[in-house]
Amino acid sequence: MEEGPESGSMFWSFAHDANITPVVAALGLDVPENHLPKDTIPFPNQYRASDIVPMDGHLTLERMTCNATAKSTAGIYVRAVINESVVPFNSCQNGPGYSCPLANYSSIVDAAPRFDESATRC
Repeated sequence: MEEGPESGSMFWSFAHDANITPVVAALGLDVPENHLPKDTIPFPNQYRASDIVPMDGHLTLERMTCNATAKSTAGIYVRAVINESVVPFNSCQNGPGYSCPLANYSSIVDAAPRFDESATRC
């Protein structure tokens, strides 16, 4: 994302749409503010895996170069789209269309858990 279009287009494809959920969790997307209760089923449910990974579910990360507007400055922004719906990052959504400035997005990715760190902890 930081290298931009000069690095070429990136497309990742996974064999199963359930591979989306760890990426969504690591980026802090669509995570409920409160823990789910253990003794009841909330209605409406604030987190349903079927909303994220229905048959043929997909996650798109868009890198956008935007001009200055009345609400945002010119710059490079990233936004997440899950199954055709924009999903703002919980900690960063101050760009156009609920996007996040690229530098802030990079900080989110750098702070995300790494597989090698998780394996060491386990």
